[in-house]
Amino acid sequence: MGGRVESAGVIRPVSDDDEAPACDLPARRTLQRVKIPIACTLAPSDARSQLGEWQDVLRRNAGTSERVSPNRLEFRLVPDADVRTIFDLAKREAACCTFFEFTMVIRADHVVFAVEVPNDAVDMLDQLVSDVDA
Repeated sequence: MGGRVESAGVIRPVSDDDEAPACDLPARRTLQRVKIPIACTLAPSDARSQLGEWQDVLRRNAGTSERVSPNRLEFRLVPDADVRTIFDLAKREAACCTFFEFTMVIRADHVVFAVEVPNDAVDMLDQLVSDVDA
């Protein structure tokens, strides 16, 4: 039965008839993308409540927002933004909706809070800000 032997980062094909390696091939590493499911672990009523929290927090703390790509929103926070509340809510969201990615960029004169989702979840990003400008 043929097989492969790995030694010191080199993979060598071997066959039943030949104990010596047929050739030396450098080992190749392949990274596979793991698709994170677009799903929330919260009950529907809890998800609606948390969505309402997001809309309220963003309404109070975001001065401006910019859709920098279809799946990324950036909020320039007001000078006295409650960053701790935003951080805590983002942490809770990341626990139930692992496909959301949150980033805070701190500059000398402002803070940007960014929310990014995979292409399959753009509609959920839209919901996050649907009532913020209202």
